[in-house]
Amino acid sequence: MATVGTTVPEVGTIFDWDIDEILSRFSCDLQPDDRPDTPLSDAWGDLLDEKRDHDHYPDVLDSIQRHGFVRPLTAWVSGHDPYTPDAYQEPQELRFGDGHHRLAAAIELGYTTVPVEVTLNSYGHAVVSRDSGSWNKNRPIPTVNRGRNDAPPSEEEMVYPNGPE
Repeated sequence: MATVGTTVPEVGTIFDWDIDEILSRFSCDLQPDDRPDTPLSDAWGDLLDEKRDHDHYPDVLDSIQRHGFVRPLTAWVSGHDPYTPDAYQEPQELRFGDGHHRLAAAIELGYTTVPVEVTLNSYGHAVVSRDSGSWNKNRPIPTVNRGRNDAPPSEEEMVYPNGPE
């Protein structure tokens, strides 16, 4: 697994990212212009509290408590030019992408790091999973990060935490 620090990991890298470092940066759900007069730590606290209030959050919490992380969360490198593949423009910063409910659960369960995959979609951002924000315990979990516009995961790429349907 790679580490973050000052180096920007390559797309496709999976690494354990320190939660405190994630919370020191912006994410796809928390952009610099969203809450300009709010300290970043307060904005993150508000955002994660909102995620914990969603109906499916208890299912996410229970799943991670019982099974750990089946699929890594996602991040992307800001400043990527989607029209010029593999060309990066300043500033190059790793930003948290998809998995805010799982991040909130990890914090609640006492995790200090979470598994994260550096992904990139055609818009130059992190891949947001097809089940983002809507997964519940009655649905299978895809083990791969595929975006909403990508082909759905195959049966072999699914895990059924409560047994097959």
